[in-house]
Amino acid sequence: MTPVTKANQTIFTFGGPQATGSRQSVLAREMLAQPKSLADTLNGQRGAVTEFAKYLQKHGTTLVDVVAIGSSRNAANIGRFAMPSGISLNVQEPPDYIPTSKVVVFVSQSGASSDAVPVFDRLKSMKRQRPLIVTLTNTLDSPFAAGADIVLPTYAMKEEAIAATGTMISAAATFMHLGVELAIAKDSIMSMPGLAIAKDGIMSMELMGGLPASVGNYFGSLGRSTLGEVVESLKDVVLIAFLGERIFRGVADECALKVQETAEVITISNGTRMFRHGYNAPFGARVPPVSKLKKGIFVFLSGDETENKIVANYAAHADKKGYQFHSIGYGKWSQSLNYSQFVRNFCVIPMTGSLYQSWEPAKALLSIVEGQVLAHDLAVAKGLEPGTSEILSKVVVDNPGN
Repeated sequence: MTPVTKANQTIFTFGGPQATGSRQSVLAREMLAQPKSLADTLNGQRGAVTEFAKYLQKHGTTLVDVVAIGSSRNAANIGRFAMPSGISLNVQEPPDYIPTSKVVVFVSQSGASSDAVPVFDRLKSMKRQRPLIVTLTNTLDSPFAAGADIVLPTYAMKEEAIAATGTMISAAATFMHLGVELAIAKDSIMSMPGLAIAKDGIMSMELMGGLPASVGNYFGSLGRSTLGEVVESLKDVVLIAFLGERIFRGVADECALKVQETAEVITISNGTRMFRHGYNAPFGARVPPVSKLKKGIFVFLSGDETENKIVANYAAHADKKGYQFHSIGYGKWSQSLNYSQFVRNFCVIPMTGSLYQSWEPAKALLSIVEGQVLAHDLAVAKGLEPGTSEILSKVVVDNPGN
């Protein structure tokens, strides 16, 4: 991490050798460890994921319940869109869990989530028609792992900064891994959004194997001074995450968790619902007026033509107010959008990882990486220690028991 000092303020950016005397935040260390954690997870869990996929195929399972909360729930929501046709995930939070399947997956970083313990114990003690219990966890010596029929392990490092940052990435990748293995178990060509996986699974292994490197590339490219310098001037930021595909709802929520202590958050998802500080309203309801916006507008966009028109409208109003406008999106889309006709202060921060341009789950996973980098740089720009309780005092979703 290389420090960039301007006007008596030090901005720590990713990439490049660490300068003598500079410091690296706990959050930055954990973020930079994610590629290895992801590689260890995909390699270490292969046997268990294959076993689970074969079980689902053998028993003709079409619906799997997933019990999760917080970041774990966001990971499961991404996983819903990695499943092949004919298999669905029903993601529910523990207090409201209603059984709908004979297979239940508990997603818990610690393997001992206090919210999920009553549900886990109740299912485990069933005498008749007890469901298959699967635990996806980062803690193999936990109660949920010990009591499960199948354990899907993740191998993220112990996290001290933002709760479940690395494990959330690894959990989402586990669902993606399961989707790929189900394609092989079905022994047929399986279609995912924008992707067809061949019978022999060669493409699937190439796909999963490239994920850690792509995550590493993101931290190496997006976290350089470009993003750091952009957020340095945006002490009060409104982040608009405008995401067109349903899969990105989990991304929007996850990014909101990461930055809401350092920026006011508005996320719009799927063109139908608006999420703002936990409040849901129909998209037709009045979108927050520009007068409510502050110094900057960040937009994650999927490239849909209708969305681009709405974003362009925001951009035009922002320009009248003299706001900066920044588009964070896939290069082939965001670079082709001519916002220069609306906005003078415009820059594009493109996403990379061309291998995943056409696979929605992986795009969502890498979008979260961008959100992490953004949260880090926003925190430092505000003079906070990234990932500390000072930032997360109001973000208590994945508590130590989750």
